[in-house]
Amino acid sequence: MKILLATEDSYPFYTDDVASWCDTLTKELSEVEFTVLSVTTHPYLKPRFDLPPNVPAVINVPISGMLDPAEYGDHESFPAYLRSRWTMSAEDVEQDFVPHYEQFLRAIAEPESPPWAIAVTLLQMHLHLRYYDYDATLAHPSVWKKFFAVMQEEWHRAHPMEKTPPPGDFHNGWQCLYRLLLPLTIDVPQFDLTHASSASYCGLPCVIAKLRHHTPYLLTEHGVYLREQHVALGQAPLSPFLRWFLSRLATSIASVNYAFADQVSPVCAHHTRWEQWLGVEPERIRVIYNGADDPLDLLRSLGAAKPAEPTVAAGGRITATSGHVDLVEAAALVRRSIPNVRFHLPAEGDEAAVQQCRDLVHGLGLEQTVVFEESDAAHLFVVPTISDTFPCPLIDAMLRELPIVATNVGGIPEAAGESAMLVPPADPAAMAESIVMLLRSPDSSGRLGQHARERALELFATDRFAAAYRASYEKLTVRVFADERPAIVETTNVSEAPPMMPTAA
Repeated sequence: MKILLATEDSYPFYTDDVASWCDTLTKELSEVEFTVLSVTTHPYLKPRFDLPPNVPAVINVPISGMLDPAEYGDHESFPAYLRSRWTMSAEDVEQDFVPHYEQFLRAIAEPESPPWAIAVTLLQMHLHLRYYDYDATLAHPSVWKKFFAVMQEEWHRAHPMEKTPPPGDFHNGWQCLYRLLLPLTIDVPQFDLTHASSASYCGLPCVIAKLRHHTPYLLTEHGVYLREQHVALGQAPLSPFLRWFLSRLATSIASVNYAFADQVSPVCAHHTRWEQWLGVEPERIRVIYNGADDPLDLLRSLGAAKPAEPTVAAGGRITATSGHVDLVEAAALVRRSIPNVRFHLPAEGDEAAVQQCRDLVHGLGLEQTVVFEESDAAHLFVVPTISDTFPCPLIDAMLRELPIVATNVGGIPEAAGESAMLVPPADPAAMAESIVMLLRSPDSSGRLGQHARERALELFATDRFAAAYRASYEKLTVRVFADERPAIVETTNVSEAPPMMPTAA
């Protein structure tokens, strides 16, 4: 079986929850051949994982970091690239691309647009970009003029009482879309199945494969992509137009992924309410918990002893929604009660978020209390996230028999049950109070850690995780045999394109 595994800012170039999940999946299902398609922020990344033999290829799709996307484009050769650029005329762009581009813009601006209409415009743009250069197309003056005209009209339709945004806002939106549509350049060959790790841009090649080849599509949701985008956009210093445009774009991309996935597998039941609200029928949803290797025997064999001073650890990556800033503030409060406490935070994450944490550590005078270095030896583990999630570090901490303080968000209560102390998100004082309580109560901490380990062994065993995905792959691939899949769909009129939705088993 050959599967396209699509990720975004994750495996194999980053070490985050999703990357750990991908690593476990590919190694546990060694009989499956995975080709990884990784949408990344720039092209200068090196793999952070040793790829197993059943991952023979990684397709990197950088959306920034180069002057011309063709530098890392999907071209057979340099002469092929030159042909794609030099043979394209203005008429090719204006007649073959711009009409579909306009339909796409109007569809994402309209909240009631059906996902299949958006998907067909994506397909038509993809078919154009199979033959013609991306930069020469998307940077063509006719494309910019169409974006400017359509978005002005749609902005006033959605906000009739608002002023027209300045031209710079429209230009920034056009540039964002220029980058974000780069996954459409990938000419995905036929696979037995495609599997995306997020309902985001990395799923677009999976949707295209569904439309062109009827390739079954499995979508795993670790966090709720759309909710995370709304949270991030709400925190970002953006103009009203850009916030509206990027919010509508994220909603459209998520809805297309949901509509064309044959199976949606969130990592916790909590996410299903979002998926059903966004149109996924219950019969297409199958919750599959993350799996994790048991680290306790390894730690014991290495003789990992608890440090002398009270030590608090936190894992994952530092992001705008990871809550590590709240943990730094909590550390300052904990130090008042336990002066020799030490906090270990991850060193990796989004550059701006990491710098914000480092600046706060310096501003609060916590250089001797907080270190940016993960630790395998701690007395307590904290999950400070403010967003819907089902973090792998939480499961790992449960297996390590650590007492846990975690925020009461998303799937965390579902994962931890009664084996963790839950606190409100973005509440450093409550977090600090729970940390102090557990550090001062070794007996209570020990019982909490034992309960956490027992629960993790029951729910999150790696063999259970692997069996669930193996069964899903087999179920989805037997529905449509490769020799019965239809030829490439090349509809030119959206109104004539029938919906190609998955059928529930």
